Amino acid sequence: MTLCLDTKLNLSEISSLVDIIRYRAQYQPQKTAYTFLVDGETEEKRLTYGELFLEAQTIANSLQSILLPGERVLLAYPSGLEFITGFFGCLLAGVVAIPVNLPKKNQKMARLTSILNNSQASLLLSTQSELDQLKRQLDRDIPFLATDSLIGKSLAEDHPTQIKAETLAFLQYTSGSTGTPKGVMVNHENLLTNLQDLDLGWEHDEKSVMVTWLPTFHDMGLIYGILLPFYRGFPCYLMSPVSFLQRPLGWLNAISKYRATHTAAPNFAYKRCLDKIKEEQLADLDLSSWKVALNGAETVRMEILSEFARKFAPCGFEFAAFCPGYGLAEATLKVAAVRKNQVPQICWVEKAALNRHQIVFTEKSPNSQSLVSCGQTEIDTEIVIVNPETCQRCPSQQVGEIWVKGKTVAQGYWQHPEATEKTFQAVIADTGQGFYLRTGDLGFIHQGQLYITGRLKDLMIIRGGNYYPQDIEQTVEQCYPDFCPSGTAAFTVEIEAEEKLVLVQEVERTAIRRFNQQKALEAVRRAVFQEHELQVYDIAFIKPASLSKTSSGKIQRHACRQQYLNQQLPLISSPMPTLTPPLSSHQADSKTASQEKTEQILTWLRDYAKTRINSHLIDDRRCVPPYIVMDFGNQGLMGMQIPEEYGGIALNNRNFLQVMEQLAAIDLTLATMVSLNNSLGIRPLLNYGTISLKQELLPLLATGRQLSSFGMTEPEAGANIGAISTVAVPDGRDKWRIRGLKRWNGSAWAGMINVFVRLLDSEEPGNNGLTGFLVRQGTPGLRLGPESLTMGLRGIMQNAIYFEDVLVTKEQLLGELGNGTEPADDALLYARLGIGMMGVGGMKRCLQLMLRYASRRSIATGKLLESPITLARFDHLTGATVALSSLLKCITTALDQKVAVPREMAVIAKITGADYLWEAADSLVQMLGGRGYMETNLAPQILRDARVLRIGEGPNESLKIFLGKSITHTDKLGEFLTKVLEAPEIALQLHTTAQSINQRCLQSNLWGDRSAALAWAYSLIGELGCYAALVATTAKIAQIHPGEKYSHALAWSQLQFDLSVQKALRGTPEENFASSVATIRDRILDYTQSIDDIEQRLEGSDYQLDELLMLEPEAKQTHPQAETSLVEIASQPLQDGVNSPSSPKKSLLSQQTPEKVETWLGNWLHQKLKVNPATIQTSQSFADFGLDSIFAVELAQDIADWSGIPVEATIVWNYPTIDSLAEYLANQINQSNTAAESANNREKSEILAVLPQISEEEISAFFS
Repeated sequence: MTLCLDTKLNLSEISSLVDIIRYRAQYQPQKTAYTFLVDGETEEKRLTYGELFLEAQTIANSLQSILLPGERVLLAYPSGLEFITGFFGCLLAGVVAIPVNLPKKNQKMARLTSILNNSQASLLLSTQSELDQLKRQLDRDIPFLATDSLIGKSLAEDHPTQIKAETLAFLQYTSGSTGTPKGVMVNHENLLTNLQDLDLGWEHDEKSVMVTWLPTFHDMGLIYGILLPFYRGFPCYLMSPVSFLQRPLGWLNAISKYRATHTAAPNFAYKRCLDKIKEEQLADLDLSSWKVALNGAETVRMEILSEFARKFAPCGFEFAAFCPGYGLAEATLKVAAVRKNQVPQICWVEKAALNRHQIVFTEKSPNSQSLVSCGQTEIDTEIVIVNPETCQRCPSQQVGEIWVKGKTVAQGYWQHPEATEKTFQAVIADTGQGFYLRTGDLGFIHQGQLYITGRLKDLMIIRGGNYYPQDIEQTVEQCYPDFCPSGTAAFTVEIEAEEKLVLVQEVERTAIRRFNQQKALEAVRRAVFQEHELQVYDIAFIKPASLSKTSSGKIQRHACRQQYLNQQLPLISSPMPTLTPPLSSHQADSKTASQEKTEQILTWLRDYAKTRINSHLIDDRRCVPPYIVMDFGNQGLMGMQIPEEYGGIALNNRNFLQVMEQLAAIDLTLATMVSLNNSLGIRPLLNYGTISLKQELLPLLATGRQLSSFGMTEPEAGANIGAISTVAVPDGRDKWRIRGLKRWNGSAWAGMINVFVRLLDSEEPGNNGLTGFLVRQGTPGLRLGPESLTMGLRGIMQNAIYFEDVLVTKEQLLGELGNGTEPADDALLYARLGIGMMGVGGMKRCLQLMLRYASRRSIATGKLLESPITLARFDHLTGATVALSSLLKCITTALDQKVAVPREMAVIAKITGADYLWEAADSLVQMLGGRGYMETNLAPQILRDARVLRIGEGPNESLKIFLGKSITHTDKLGEFLTKVLEAPEIALQLHTTAQSINQRCLQSNLWGDRSAALAWAYSLIGELGCYAALVATTAKIAQIHPGEKYSHALAWSQLQFDLSVQKALRGTPEENFASSVATIRDRILDYTQSIDDIEQRLEGSDYQLDELLMLEPEAKQTHPQAETSLVEIASQPLQDGVNSPSSPKKSLLSQQTPEKVETWLGNWLHQKLKVNPATIQTSQSFADFGLDSIFAVELAQDIADWSGIPVEATIVWNYPTIDSLAEYLANQINQSNTAAESANNREKSEILAVLPQISEEEISAFFS
C-alpha cells in the first residue's frame, strides 16, 4: 500500500502503524504529538513523538517478556495519555489491544466480565491509581499491570516484532445483544485504509490541530480523535469526556485557544453546547479556525446543526464546517462522510411514503420530514442499498438496508463464526456479488449522497452509545417479581431532538391487584442505570398477553412503539375495590365484638366525664392527673387497636375513631393524649417492632402502665422531614449511637420514644437513611430538656429530648434499616385521621354550647337563635360537621375492608377537621360575646386547644400545597374518588380544574416568580381537593342513609366545592396585590418609626423568646435552599453555576448539615430529572431516579459550582445514595471552611507580626 502522509513518509513498505511510530520517533522526535488538558483547560502533560515511542517501547518490552504475539490485553485506563502509550505499546509488542471503559466504583461488571470471557484476555493494563479498585471490582484471576509504574525505570530497548498488514491490531467490542458484546477484529490494513479514507475528504495536513474529548474506548474517539492526528503528523489536544459533559464551554475554549481545525462529536454534544453555553460567554470565543466539525455516531438532526451555526456564527463558526458522517465499528469506523467545504445536503420527503420505505421528495410542510446527507465514500468503499428480505438491490428512491464492501471492512467477530458469516459475508441474491457487510441500518442514495432513515435491526443509539433492546429487556424482566417473562419491549422515541428510552412491560395477572407501580418504576430505573447507565424516559405497564409479538413469539418493537405514540397500549392501573356500606352489627363476629366494646367504652366515658374530669384544672395546672391515665388504661383506651393477645381491646378503625369523637367532645387535651399514644406511639411498635419488643412492651402500653411518644420533629425540621439532623452512628455490629435533639414529642411522660433518625455509614450502603428506633426512658445519654409552655393542650407536657450518644441495638429497630419513612407514614396517617375525628367531636360540642346559649340569650329582636346570622352560622357548621363525619366514615370503612387508602385522604381529614373545628371554636367565642372571653366558660380553652390542631402533624398551609401537588402530578386521589367512592364526575372536574388553575397562576406570574405562582396554585388546588373529597364521601353516605341531614350536608359540600372552583379560576382577592418580599419587608420595617421595635428580655429558659422572633437572632444563618422540604420542592430554577476560566470560583458556602445538602440534591433531582418530590426518599440510590452517566456528570459539576469545592465526576458512583452523598459533601464543605478560616487567621497573624516593623514613613508612602 502506498500512503502519502507527508513528503518524507511516502514508502510502499509501510504496512502498519508500527512503521509510522518508528518513523516519527526517528525523524520528528521533538514534535509534540499529544497534550492532555486535565480539566479541559489546564495542560497536564505533553508527549512528543520521541517520548511516545520511548514509553510505548518500555511497555512493549514488558509485554513481550510475559506474553506471546497475538495474545489479548485489556486496556482500562482513566482519561489521560497513559492509554495512548499503552495502546502503542501493545502494537509494538504484537499483542491485541482491547480498549474498554474503566468501570466506576460500585458499577456492575457484567459487560467487562463478558468481554473477558469472550476474549480470553491474558492481562489487564491500567494505571497504578486504578489497579486496587479494579482488583476489588473484578473478581477474576487475571494478571494486572500498571504501565505508568514502568516508565523511567530503565531504557527502552527495541525488540521489533514482525507486524504485517493482516496482523490483528485490536478488538473493538460492540454493545452486543443478550448480554454478549462482540469483538470486531480490526487489523493493520483495516486501520491504515480507514485512516487514509478519513484523511482524503477532510484535508488534514501538518498545520492541522485536533481537539477531542471522545472516549478512547469508542471507535470514533480512538481512530479519528487519537490515531488520525498521529497518522498525519499534527498535534492533538485531549480532554476527558467528563470535562466536556461538566462544562461544554471548555471544548470550545480549547478550540479557540489552540486554533483547532478539526474535531468530532455526536449530535447530542452540539445540542449540549446550545443548552449549556450562555450568550454572554460567547464574547471570548474565536472559532474561525474550526474547519471540520464531524457529526457522527448517532442520527444527525438538521435543527441542531442550524441552531448551532446560528448561535456561534458571531464567534466565527461557519455552517460549512459541519461534516455529517456515517460509520460503524464493523467497518473500522468511516463508511461515508460529507467532504470539507461541501455543505451538508438537506432533503424533505413525505412522511407517509417514508413509512412505506419509499422516497417521495417534497417541500417543507407538516407532512414532510427532513433528512441530512451523510456524504459519500472515498477510495474503494462500495455502498449498495439492498432489500433486507429478498437480498436483492433496491430500485432508486426506495429505502433498503445499507450494505458495505471494501478494505475498511473488519475481519469479523472474535470467536463468533456464525455471527461473522451472517453479518460480514452477505451476498446479493440476483447477482451473486459479495461479500458485503450488512450494517442493519436503513437508507438510500440520492445524487451520490447517502441518507440514513432508520435501523433495520433493533440497535438503539442514545447519546452516541449503541444499545441492544434485548439487553435492556432482559435487565428489566429480571428486576421485579411481578413482571411477565418475555413481556418487555424497549425502544426509543424522539423528544426535543434527542432519542429517549421507553419501556413497555407486561404485569403478571396474579399480581395486578397488588401491583405497586411506584415501586416497580423505581426498580426498573435502578436496574437500567446500574446495568446500562441509561435514564428511562417512560415506562408503560400493560396487561398480560397484550404485548405485540409475531406468531413465533418475537417481540414487535416497532408495533409497540406505534401503540405507545398513539396511546393505544392496554395500560393497567392498580385496582381498587368499590367501597361497600359499613357492615351491620350482625354481619361478622369480629365487628360485633368491636362494636360491643366500643359501646361499653362510650357509656363509661360519658359517665366518667361527668364525675371524674375537670378540664379547667387540667388546663390551669398544666397536668393530666395520673388517675385519669390509669383509669383510661384499665378501660383499654390507651391501646384500643392492640390485639387481645397483648392485652388490648382490638377495636377496628371505625370504632376507634368513634371513641376519639367522644373524647374530643369531652376534652381536647385528653383526646389528643389518647390519639397520639394510639397512633404515633403504638402503631410503629405494633406494625414494625421486633417480636420480642412487642411481647415485652405492648401489654404495658395496652393498659396505660406506660405511654409512648413520637420523636420526629426538631427545631429546624417540622413538616420538612428531609431536614432531620439527629443521627445514628454505628458502634459495633448491629449497634448505633444516637445523637441529636427532638421536640414536640407528644408526651414527656412517655416511658418509650419512637425516635426517627438519619442512619450514617451503615455497613450496607443501601440501608442508609431515615430509620426508626424505640428508646426507653432511663437509657444512658437520654436527657429531658426544660418544659415548653404551650398556648393550648396545657395538660400535655412538652419537653425537648436530648440524645447524647444513646446506645440502641438491632432489637430496637422499627422496620428495616433505612426505611423509617414507612412506619412514620403509617403512624402519621392514623394521627391525621385522629385529628379529623377530633374535629368532628369538638365541633359537635361547640355547636351544643352555641345552641344552649342562643336558645336562652335574648337580644333586641328576640332570641339570639332566631337571628338569621345565627341560623346561617348553624347551617354552615352543621353541614360541615356531617360532611366531615361522612369523610371519616368512608375512610375508616375502606380501611376496615382492607381497601388501600391514599395518604391524601388522611391529609384532607386533618385539614378539614382542624380548620372547621377552629372555625366552630371561634364562632363559639364570638357568639358568647364577653362570656366567651371568660376562662370559666370553657370557650377560651376550647379555642386554645383547637388552634394547635391546624399546626400539628403538618401545618395546614403546607399540607394544602402537598395535596395540590399530588393532584397535579399523580392520580392517587382521583383514582380513589373514581373507583372506591364511585364519583368519576367529581374526579374529572377536579383534574381539569386543577390544570386550569395551574395555567392561570403561571400565566399571571403571581409575585413575579414561577415557584411562588406554582405554590399558590397548589394551595388553591389543595383546598379544592378537600371539598371534592367531602362531596364524594357525603354523596356516598347519603346513598346509604337517605335523609335531611345528609342531603343538607351534600348540598353544603357541593356549594363549597363550586365556590372554591369559582374563586380559584377567577382569582382570589390576595392576588390583586401580590407584593414582593422586599415590599412587604419595607412596609413592616417602617413600623419602627411609629412604635419602635421592642423586645422584652425575660429571665428563665421557660420564658425565653424563640430565636426566630428575636430582634437579633443568635441562630447561624442557613443556606436559603436548605429550608425547602424534599416533599414540597417548588419548581424554582437551579443556577447553572458555570464559571468561566477568567472569573473567580464561587466562595464556599456557610457551614452545612447533611440535611441541607439533601434538600439541595432533592431540588436538583426535581428540576433536572422531573422526579416527583413526593417520591424522594433520601435513602434511595440515584439509580432509582434513572440518573444516567450524562446527568451524573452534570450533577457533579453543579455540586462543584454550588458548593465551591472540587468534586470528582464519579462521585455518584462513590456515594450512590442521597444521604451518603450529602453526608460526604457536608463534611467536605465544612472542612474547606475550616481550612479557609485557618489560612485567613494565619494571614492576619503574619500581617500583625510585620506591622511593628514598618515605619510611619513607609505606611504614609504606601497609602499615598
